[in-house]
Amino acid sequence: YQRRGGGVDPNEKISSLLQYLDEQENSLNNSFTSDTTHDGRTKEEKRSLVTLRMDLEEQTRNVEALRKALERQKQREKEVLLRQKEEDAERLAAQKKESEEVIKRHMAFADQLLQDKELLAQRCTNQAAEIDAIKLQCSQQ
Repeated sequence: YQRRGGGVDPNEKISSLLQYLDEQENSLNNSFTSDTTHDGRTKEEKRSLVTLRMDLEEQTRNVEALRKALERQKQREKEVLLRQKEEDAERLAAQKKESEEVIKRHMAFADQLLQDKELLAQRCTNQAAEIDAIKLQCSQQ
């Protein structure tokens, strides 16, 4: 009846107890009419055994109900975790999209600055050429 870790398997223990109680019940049914049985048990002992069997059956039903409740809880936890992962993935995708949009705006701004710089450089070159032309004109006069 021992499981890994040294504990007793509850299912095997319950089965063993049920088997024992079945044997006792059969014994009781065979000799319930007399005050004592061939093994020396009284009617009170027989009733006690029947009560114990009923208690054991009730406890078995309780254990099974608790197992089912535990399984339902585990399933709910899995569903919650799955929903959480989906929400996290959606949030991450939204953040990624927003970051990409910000990067595009910054790149467009940088491109505009480069174009403006080129125009200014061209204007400076043109102005310098005009100044040189005016200097040349002034020096020839």
